[in-house]
Amino acid sequence: MEHGSTIIIFRIQLERFRGRNLLGRTAPVILFLVLIGILAEVDIQSVKAASQTHPVIGTSWIAMPSYKDAYVNSSSPDTNFGDDTRLYVGAHFFTFVAFNLSVVPSGAMIVSALMRLDLTWTPGSTFAYGVDTYYCSNSSWSESGITWNNMPTNPLEYTDNWHIPYWYGGGYKTFNVTKDVRTALSSGNLTEVLKLSGGNDVEEWGFGSREEKQRGTPSLEVEYAIEPIYVVQFESVAAGFPDNIGFVTITYQNRTYKDNSYNTTFANYTFMLPADIEIVSGGSLSVYYRGYVFVRWEASGDVVVSDANVSTTTLNVSGNGTLTAVGNADIMEYSYDCGTSAYGSYGDSGEIEALRFTPLCSGRLLFAHYYLEGLDWNSTDNRFKVHVMDENRSDIMIPFSARAARGRF
Repeated sequence: MEHGSTIIIFRIQLERFRGRNLLGRTAPVILFLVLIGILAEVDIQSVKAASQTHPVIGTSWIAMPSYKDAYVNSSSPDTNFGDDTRLYVGAHFFTFVAFNLSVVPSGAMIVSALMRLDLTWTPGSTFAYGVDTYYCSNSSWSESGITWNNMPTNPLEYTDNWHIPYWYGGGYKTFNVTKDVRTALSSGNLTEVLKLSGGNDVEEWGFGSREEKQRGTPSLEVEYAIEPIYVVQFESVAAGFPDNIGFVTITYQNRTYKDNSYNTTFANYTFMLPADIEIVSGGSLSVYYRGYVFVRWEASGDVVVSDANVSTTTLNVSGNGTLTAVGNADIMEYSYDCGTSAYGSYGDSGEIEALRFTPLCSGRLLFAHYYLEGLDWNSTDNRFKVHVMDENRSDIMIPFSARAARGRF
């Protein structure tokens, strides 16, 4: 079993006047799971880890292949390798890759840019530190003419680095070149130079070039916005209780451009509250809230909701503002994420996974869902034994058996 961040969804009924304190405000609780059987694979993309980077909502994407690429070799300084199907990086090899930025709409604000290359050749065992990519301001070189002796001058500081693990296989590698695209956008051309950092004199790594038809060619994926981007503060409140319990899920249009046409799909992203979310102006977004029992939305600034009295509503943003979910704290739902991933669990009987958390409020726990990612969906025996313990690891309730269903129990 391999699973990612563990997420628990709680629902608590508060009993303010009965003096009961089954879940103390500050007392830590430890949840232990003893693995009994084999686990099952599940996809819980609708619940995102709080530690993930928040996207900008309402942006567009454009993907483009390289329009020229070549490597140069110091051992053959006057030889051109522009028609090779591989782009080599090594002690004696630099690779040049260029992209045509004129396809990015005029006036676009660059949000992010990722360069992707397909690693098709590895030397086996390696002592390399990594592959660095550098911005080159000179894009006048030609694919059929560039050599070691006439290549453009390169800067001393790299833009991004990919660390090469020992005995690495292959596949797509991604470099963050956002800063370089912003710099080069006005010129209409971007050139990136890849070099090996560290390693030895015999190592060389090969990426697929644009002449490689069977594998992926170098590509650049640019995220941009034409309209202004504003910040909306999302929060929740309930009288007499801690604020910002719960999370919001936003459904938005994800617009991509590829092969000379635009494709619009819908995407979901879940934010833990409170959250300052960047949203492109003018977009209509569906917003759904879970946390306190929902009462109404309250919007301020240049933020408008179509119906303030339903938990799922349409949001329109024309400037900065705040959107608050006002709720009733008698019953609330909120989520907790351990923020880390655990790997290397393969279904051994008796194996233990544990999560420690501190409940936010006093009250009676109605239910808790424990989420696991990356389980083997083909299994028919997904049994656990669950212990709920105090900070001294003493059971505070009778341990019980549970069976995972779609990654939670």
